Amino acid sequence: MNVERPEFRDVDLDSGIRVVVVTDDRVPLVEVRLRTPNHGVTPAVIQRFSASGSQGYLSPQAIISGYWLDVQASALAHWNGRLLRTLSGVLGAGLVPDSVLVIVGSVDLDKAVADAASAFEGSPRRPKAPSAVGPPGVFAVDVTGGNVALRTAEAPPGSCVSEAARTVATAIIGGHEESRLGRRFRRTATQVYRLDAARDALRGAPEFVVRAVTSPDSANEGLHQVMEEIRNTQTGILEQEEINTAATLVRGQLLSIFDSQSTLADRLIRTIAMGRAPEDMWHLPEAITGVGIGDVTSAFHELLGRSIDELRCTTHE
Repeated sequence: MNVERPEFRDVDLDSGIRVVVVTDDRVPLVEVRLRTPNHGVTPAVIQRFSASGSQGYLSPQAIISGYWLDVQASALAHWNGRLLRTLSGVLGAGLVPDSVLVIVGSVDLDKAVADAASAFEGSPRRPKAPSAVGPPGVFAVDVTGGNVALRTAEAPPGSCVSEAARTVATAIIGGHEESRLGRRFRRTATQVYRLDAARDALRGAPEFVVRAVTSPDSANEGLHQVMEEIRNTQTGILEQEEINTAATLVRGQLLSIFDSQSTLADRLIRTIAMGRAPEDMWHLPEAITGVGIGDVTSAFHELLGRSIDELRCTTHE
């Protein structure tokens, strides 16, 4: 199944805010997402934006998540400009270059770009190419109570085939119940409440992270099991059957993104934050079907980088 790509616009404002607008006329709504490095946005500001729901917007939310401030809101399509002005007025002081604004819905593309330029005071220009990031670094481990996080920088973004292979590789490591980490934790009877492998962006640089939530007493054992499985993945054997299982799962997940304006906007903001082109979202499900052993072996190297034995470890009691 091929996914038809709708019309879209991708521009930078002079203020440094990148604006991506996608046409989706299924319902007369607009979904707005904003991701910006968080510089000085306080909980009080977030509460003020959330209270704007009384003005007719649907479920406005602003969440501080580590380095990022993530904002999401919905509105009737003809209120798009009003919603953007509210967003700019409430959060304007906290918006900085490298922010990304995504608009998905029943909108005229050029008018939506003009609304964004008016709200955020900048005329549109072509977007810059994503900044290159360094090669995969050493693993950093953080243990806080029963929360274990093991992360490393990814290699710079590559082709769509490379992205497809990294997506499948992530699922093989810890992206589903029958993943390598899932099977290991069941086999060793290590107590774990949540376990996943994922990819995100930190300060504009893509990263790969494995998270495990255990009881505080089991945290060290949980970390040991994660490290052992990563070590096995770096040196072990890969079979096409394992790739096919993971590929079927992630392709189904990717196709579900296009089920609604909301899920499309959510995925689009993450794709752009990781340095990928917006159109990759529509190419990726088909690219997943052609991933082979060589592709995923390369993806493991691009995600995992150096030896698991090279660690910077931070432990919080």
